[in-house]
Amino acid sequence: MAMNSPASYLLDPAMDAEEFLARYNNGQTNFCNANLAGMTLTGADLIGVELRGANLQGVYFQFCHFGRADLSHALLMGACFEGCNFTQAVLSQSHFRDAVCHGCVFDRANFQGAELTLAAFRDCNFLSSDLRQVNLSHTVLAGACLRGANFRKENYQAPANLVGVDLTNVARSPRFYRR
Repeated sequence: MAMNSPASYLLDPAMDAEEFLARYNNGQTNFCNANLAGMTLTGADLIGVELRGANLQGVYFQFCHFGRADLSHALLMGACFEGCNFTQAVLSQSHFRDAVCHGCVFDRANFQGAELTLAAFRDCNFLSSDLRQVNLSHTVLAGACLRGANFRKENYQAPANLVGVDLTNVARSPRFYRR
């Protein structure tokens, strides 16, 4: 069974927020494949935390800092992030389907190959983020800053899927304006 499939967490009970923060504050940074489903956290400083393959389905995180964190292959379906900072975070191959992010910072984050279908990213910054091979079909990017974001197809890899994307009020780089 794949470690990042929803079924792989059935035998692993969800860790509560108090235990998670206590472990992190005592120096543990590796929470790979942990089950944190449904957790609520506000104002947590989680710089450099390793959440590769973790189950974060239905979490609610507000004003948390995930700078340089590794959330690759994480399950974030139905998650809600408000005012969180993911600067230089690794989110490659993560699954954000139906997730909601509002006012988050994803500057220089690596989303390569992530599944963002039907997610909503409102008023988020993706400054110089790697969005190659990302599935953004039917995703809301309203009010997003995409300056310097990389959507290109390189080395025979699939380009980002932008079918049905809502780009309302997206900030564009001045170099794209015609004079």
